[in-house]
Parts: sequence; C-alpha cells; structure tokens
Amino acid sequence: MLCNKCGLDKPTDLFSKNRRDTRGYTYQCKACESAKHKEYYQRTKKDRLAYRRSYLYGVDDETYDKMKESCGNLCEICGGKCPSGRRLAVDHCHTTDKVRGLLCTNCNTALGSFKDDKALLHKAIQYLERTSDVSIL
Repeated sequence: MLCNKCGLDKPTDLFSKNRRDTRGYTYQCKACESAKHKEYYQRTKKDRLAYRRSYLYGVDDETYDKMKESCGNLCEICGGKCPSGRRLAVDHCHTTDKVRGLLCTNCNTALGSFKDDKALLHKAIQYLERTSDVSIL
C-alpha cells in the first residue's frame, strides 16, 4: 500500500485498519500517523495546560505568571525547581478547591499522597524524627 504522507509503498500490516474506508486501511502508515500525532501534541501542549489550569483552578496565564514571579519560580515547599523539568504545579485544597500556591511535582504529589491531612503529616514528621538515626540492618 502507498502511504499518502511519506510516499513509500509499505505492507498493509504497517497501516491501521479503517472500516469506513473502502480499502479497509488508513491512508497514512502507522509511523506517519504517529509522527503527526506527536507533532500535534507538542504544538498544542501549552494551550492544553493553560486551559486546564484556567478550567480547573481559575488561574489564567497572567495569574500563573504573577504567582511564579512571587515565589521566584521555585517550589513553595522545598524551594527548588521541578526535578522533572516540568512547570510548577498549581496546588489547591481538595476540600475547598482554593488555590494555595505553586509546587514542584514531588512536593505536590507528596501532599496529595497524604490527602492534605495535617495530622497524618505530623505523624510522618514524628516518625522521621524518631527513626532518623535508627538502622534496621
């Protein structure tokens, strides 16, 4: 089969099935389709993130930039940049949905793992203090 994108003649197993087409397969090979989807994903990534921030938390780009500037583009808990290289996450209270600040992925995930429970976080601190010099092995 001939791919409309790369122009190469390839075996049918390198094309996705398409029941709506008379040929029964897509017009682009799987590799070209994949490249097209990756390009679209990268091109629209910033817009999707901005839309999500705005839709979920009511934080538009201008507000996000002001928040980022006020914390020096560093996590408000650990004071570091996001180790994954991502943008700082908008942290919010899961009960009230109010925005609290910007956190790196690790700190944001940690708070989420503790379900924003102050008592549980306090127990974790006590555990760390109690076991900081203890070695089981």
